[in-house]
Amino acid sequence: MESFCRRTVFHRHTAALLCAVATCTLCLPVRAQAPAEGLCVQYRCAETGLESNQIKAHFQIANRTAAAVPLKELTIRYWYDDSSGKPQSFWCDYAALGKENVSAEFVALKKPLGIANCYVELGFSEGAGSVAAGGNSGEIQSRVSRQDWGNYDQLSAYSFEPSCKEWTEHPKVTLYRLGQLVWGQEPGGRQARFLLYDESRGILHYVNQRDPAKDWELNLGHALRDFQLIGNHQFIIAQGFGYSVWDLQTRKLVQDIHVPDLGGGISARRRADGATVIGANARDGVLVVELDKQNAVARRATFPGVKTLRMLRLASDGNVLLAEESGLTEVAFDAQAPGGGKVVRRIPLPHDRNAFMALKKEDGSYVLSGGFAKALFEFAPDGKLRREFALKDAPAAAGPLFFAGFQVLKNGNIVVCNWTGHGAQDSAKGWQLVEFAADSSLVWHWHEPNRAGTALNIVVLDGLDENAFLDDSSGVLQAVDK
Repeated sequence: MESFCRRTVFHRHTAALLCAVATCTLCLPVRAQAPAEGLCVQYRCAETGLESNQIKAHFQIANRTAAAVPLKELTIRYWYDDSSGKPQSFWCDYAALGKENVSAEFVALKKPLGIANCYVELGFSEGAGSVAAGGNSGEIQSRVSRQDWGNYDQLSAYSFEPSCKEWTEHPKVTLYRLGQLVWGQEPGGRQARFLLYDESRGILHYVNQRDPAKDWELNLGHALRDFQLIGNHQFIIAQGFGYSVWDLQTRKLVQDIHVPDLGGGISARRRADGATVIGANARDGVLVVELDKQNAVARRATFPGVKTLRMLRLASDGNVLLAEESGLTEVAFDAQAPGGGKVVRRIPLPHDRNAFMALKKEDGSYVLSGGFAKALFEFAPDGKLRREFALKDAPAAAGPLFFAGFQVLKNGNIVVCNWTGHGAQDSAKGWQLVEFAADSSLVWHWHEPNRAGTALNIVVLDGLDENAFLDDSSGVLQAVDK
């Protein structure tokens, strides 16, 4: 959570702020990012000197959503280090949206975040208008200096990247909508909001690193693997008998849904149309059941030879993804096929066993958590391995054992649970959450073994409304209209 020493707000011209003093000499590497799927900042470095009396950063905001976004709801932060204690000034030299509609604010941090001890935040007036769906804001040329024209050590600036001489989606310049981070990576590691299922202690944890006073725990009193936020302050969890509905605000049970002849229900997902699909381990393979809006059985399919289902996920093409002992089995309901369903594709794990969860992206590629392979795997649409995400160069304290539930973020990063055993204290054996960038490099980890047991499933809420219906059938968890 951020802590501020002083703020100064101004428009276009000059204002001052005495920043807190901190000294940093480390410059972190820039990590490759997948193209943004929502809002993002494109950055161009207009002053590439490592020692300079001005910071010249040019921005434009790209909107890849389906709706226009009012600029007055957005702010941009450029993070850097200013150890001089001198007043600073800001200019907007040019803005396609009108420089009179650009304001800025210097914020100094009482406690540095990584190598940054301050940032300049750009905001927009109502006169700036909106960023059209599929469009961008146009160029915004910003400039910062000390009022005594002393030099900045740009090498120590978190957001500075001299190689960005053309427009680049640069995650070290962060973007916020109504105060919530929607693009980029803040310095000092992720300050996340997330729901974590702690399998070894049977607790669902809500963690808000920005405002820990809002944290809570829900003791479910039984083991589960799968949960999903379905809107109206509710979430579902898979049960052996079917699934349960819980209220997110009261944290009370709303109802239990029992499915006839289900056996061992293990995973459940709600579709936007109100249907629910449940996966169960049966005596002769894996059973997949679809319930209609009234929770009556609409379709059933049995897949003999598929062994030990861990998690079920839905794809946008209507197929069902079964993460099972040997890898990924993609199936579809088919009333004409034996058992009521057919196998569409099998993708075996490259090594080890007990795949845990799979997602299918809109481009037809797949992401699979490999269980005891201690890795995530990305496969091309034809099933060929593209990339492996593993903690190969991490310290011994990382303790990778079993990669379980995961989430693909809007910026292409992946957050995965590292399960380290059934015992209540087994979470001390290794990091509970790990975040990889799209190029498989390590971005962030979370490890609080005194607080939580072993992590099995995760929903990262940054940029999401926990009271909305959240669906990952596109490969990326996002709010979907029901």
